[in-house]
Amino acid sequence: MTNGTEGLPGATERDGDGTGRAHRIAALPWVRVRLRAAPAAALAMALLVLVTAFLAAALPRAVDRYEVKALRGSLADAKLRDRSLTLSESSSGPDTEGAAGSSRFAPEWIAGVEAEFQKLVRPPLRLLPGQSVFGVRTGSDSAALDPALPRPTKALHPKADLVAQQGLEQHSRLVAGSMPRGPAPTDASGGSNRVDAAVTEQTAKVMGLRPGSEIHLSTLRTTFVVHVTGVVSPTEPGGAYWNEDPDVLTPQLTSPPPAPATSPRSTGTSPC
Repeated sequence: MTNGTEGLPGATERDGDGTGRAHRIAALPWVRVRLRAAPAAALAMALLVLVTAFLAAALPRAVDRYEVKALRGSLADAKLRDRSLTLSESSSGPDTEGAAGSSRFAPEWIAGVEAEFQKLVRPPLRLLPGQSVFGVRTGSDSAALDPALPRPTKALHPKADLVAQQGLEQHSRLVAGSMPRGPAPTDASGGSNRVDAAVTEQTAKVMGLRPGSEIHLSTLRTTFVVHVTGVVSPTEPGGAYWNEDPDVLTPQLTSPPPAPATSPRSTGTSPC
């Protein structure tokens, strides 16, 4: 005797209490029963699983490609200073000796530090060939006391920062005068209050400088003279050599923090 399960193998009733039939039905293959009962729903479920597996495998790769593309676009549009690696050391005391007894500020010692820094940069980071900039700068702007220099307001002195980057001859063309020489001879106290410097065409034009001009700079410790020996024109104005610091190529107009109950005032910064 059948009991509404005709056509399903193993579904015949043997025991009067139905125990055998229940065991037989429970043992039926689930997939076969599902496919026979609702083939359309089973097919839809299979397609859904396939699409989900495809998305699970493809989506992370697509996200990675999108992130890499976005990162490259951000780096391409960023300013040079925002996509540069910088290593610096500050010193407020007298010059000391580095390795092998060389001065910390000597060209050969700075070149050695640059060579070690190049070794530290490894993939995925990569430095642009010929775009490394290294040297020394005073780090604090000194007030220029010469009354002939232009200034934003009569109450404020223009300020200057001395920059000594290696490779000036390779990154510039001499327009007037001569390239600066080495340090001036020391005086009786063991120091020097005079230094030679070159300025860019933009700086010379804005500040009214030319070969032979002298700028008297004052710091908290001393006053010294900057002798302008020449005017140079950058061979690559958009390169890192002239743009790592914004005030190397041209003077900058900045606004110092205003004093209480006063309006903001402007001051200029010029590199030498």
